[in-house]
Amino acid sequence: MASATTTTTEDSDGLTKCSICLEQFKTPRFLPCLHSFCHGCLTSYIQTSCRSKENPVGFQCPLCKKFTPGPSTSVHPMEWSKHFPINQILSEFSNQNDLMCGACRRDGEGKGATDYCISCMEALCDNCSKYHKKNLASSNHKLCTVTDLQKRDVLTMASLESKCLVHKDRPIELYCNDHEEPCCTMCVSTKHRKCDSVETIEEKAKKLRENKAYESLLVEVKETEKCLCTIKRTQEENISKFEDNSNKVREEINDLDRKIAQHIERLKNASLDQISRLTKEGKEAMTKNTEALSDQIQLIHFCEAELKKASSQTDVEFVVGYRKQKQMVENLSKAEKVPLCIALNSVIPENLKCFEKTPKFAELTMLQSAQKLLAKRPTKW
Repeated sequence: MASATTTTTEDSDGLTKCSICLEQFKTPRFLPCLHSFCHGCLTSYIQTSCRSKENPVGFQCPLCKKFTPGPSTSVHPMEWSKHFPINQILSEFSNQNDLMCGACRRDGEGKGATDYCISCMEALCDNCSKYHKKNLASSNHKLCTVTDLQKRDVLTMASLESKCLVHKDRPIELYCNDHEEPCCTMCVSTKHRKCDSVETIEEKAKKLRENKAYESLLVEVKETEKCLCTIKRTQEENISKFEDNSNKVREEINDLDRKIAQHIERLKNASLDQISRLTKEGKEAMTKNTEALSDQIQLIHFCEAELKKASSQTDVEFVVGYRKQKQMVENLSKAEKVPLCIALNSVIPENLKCFEKTPKFAELTMLQSAQKLLAKRPTKW
């Protein structure tokens, strides 16, 4: 007969390591996809995954990326990991240095394990495994080989046995209709002892099948899926419309910017043209005044020369010349001899002054609206 296979510490090392932190499992919890992770690692991962979501209802498994629904919408994502089952067998493995037969160890022997009893959560050697199967008390226990233990889904599915969530060592046998939850006999004698409607799991399953509650719930699931898909398509269309709306507003602002720039350019050019025209007119006026002053200066020079000339002439010529130059000087003295001063003065309109203080081109706000499209669920199945 072929020799039995035993599991060494090296073989089981990868089995008991979390795929997130790559260290030994610390309170391993498993997801519906049967992948297990440390409680702390799973909590951090869920928090990171749900941080950017609005009203998150689930997350993707870190390994297989399958969608995992949250335990309840009333529970904060930070608390979700507490509601996933603990992988009891994987937790036991994490606390063992090697897989040795538990029965032999109690007798002081150290034999390597070849099988594992899922019901007892104990490793067994080949010989003890045979007697375990033959024993009437343990004949219905679930055993698997240590080779199968390398498959984590075996460990997880073993932890999925119908055990009470409150009393971990007791099987689920009853169903409380008042609280709508499965329970064990211990729960019925404590939490549900005052409940009016408690029945066996078999009776509950039979009723659910007979009154077609399963089919009704499945129809509701399909209708809800259809409605959610419609809402999703509408949301995707709204996203596209929102992008178009955003581009339209952006174009309106750019168009306003162009119009303002063009209008400012026209005002600027008009003002520059006016400056050029007024400058030309002012320079012409001051040039004329300058030329008039030059003529008056030349006239004074002429009078001075004539007076000097007349002083050496005959008395008649002297008197006539004197009188003539005197009249010229008198007339020149009466003429206005004030230098012309011209300056440009600009008055900026108040509405144009206020433009540079305008804080924004447009007041932008988002208008939100929501419509409930989900079908109304029956009060109770």
